[in-house]
Amino acid sequence: LIFYILASSFVVAYDRVAPVFSPVIATSFYSRIDVEGQQRVEIIIRRGISEVKLLAWNDGDRVFADFYILDDLRVYNQIFIPLTLDSLFYTAFENIVDATKYSVNWDYLLPETVFEDLSNTKNMIEQIRNHLEFIDFSSDYSFEEFEDSGFSQAGSVNNQIKVNPFTFVKWIADGLYFAKSGNFLDTSELLEKKYNYRGNQWSDRVETEANPFLALDWSRNIAHKFLLLENENALYEGADVRELIDFEFYKEDVGFSVKDLRRVLYNLAVIRSNYFFIGAISHLSGDENNYRTYQHIVALFPYIDSNGSFEIVVFESGKESSIQELEFRYKKNDYFIHLVEVRLGNHFFLSDFENLPIVDR
Repeated sequence: LIFYILASSFVVAYDRVAPVFSPVIATSFYSRIDVEGQQRVEIIIRRGISEVKLLAWNDGDRVFADFYILDDLRVYNQIFIPLTLDSLFYTAFENIVDATKYSVNWDYLLPETVFEDLSNTKNMIEQIRNHLEFIDFSSDYSFEEFEDSGFSQAGSVNNQIKVNPFTFVKWIADGLYFAKSGNFLDTSELLEKKYNYRGNQWSDRVETEANPFLALDWSRNIAHKFLLLENENALYEGADVRELIDFEFYKEDVGFSVKDLRRVLYNLAVIRSNYFFIGAISHLSGDENNYRTYQHIVALFPYIDSNGSFEIVVFESGKESSIQELEFRYKKNDYFIHLVEVRLGNHFFLSDFENLPIVDR
């Protein structure tokens, strides 16, 4: 048997240290459900285009709850709620907010409805999609073959651009970098190894024979070039994605588990609209040194549309793929993704670069 309660309530916006309450109307739906013989209370809260689900249960004489966004993405696990399960079912929603305000960031779960202008994001995504037909991908293509394939004239139907995973991401970044500077990113500079910023004694042993940090250095070098356009003293790691709302699982030079990527990208869609992100995927080498190796790279475009839909557009290896493909391919626990951010501009070009003016300086 399921009981429903519909109530208009208030979401309380607050500062984690010193709560400052600003009521915003929200709608709450309460129900009792049975899960494997255990009674639970399910509460669905909607604020504008945002929605969160709270699933609570008794554990002895204490009540705990998991919090979900995007239907099935759990963002808080086993949060203690100092209420009985019966009183939770009947209490006003603002009381739940007050009871959990130091363990749950409600402004993250239910951000105010702000319709960002996503024209820059959508324009960049659309141009990339429209130019994929000019991409000739092979993981065996060298960096020189990319340079020699006439990538500055991508709009020519007779001109295929030879890319590997790394030069494909460079090709995307070039479209933005050219609009901002009138130049292309220098491949030799992107290949530069940054020994002072990553590595250890185990990886040092193999760097003379291999390039285990290729994707990490490549992504950071790209992002740093964009930072230098805005500030000539920009820190090398200044574009690293580290600080997120209520997410503390960043590992230095390693990033986040791929299993948490959807949650991380939702977080970034809330706080970093009109950015795109370059991800360097790594895993343990598995040999006697067991160092971390970064051999794949992706371009990610997360955003929340004006209808409340959370979208993640993924480009990798010369094509558009999906977050589901990444999650399936890298589902093992030792796969991590290190992210850097690149701020978008008003213009983006992937064809006839040499005939276009510099417009975003």
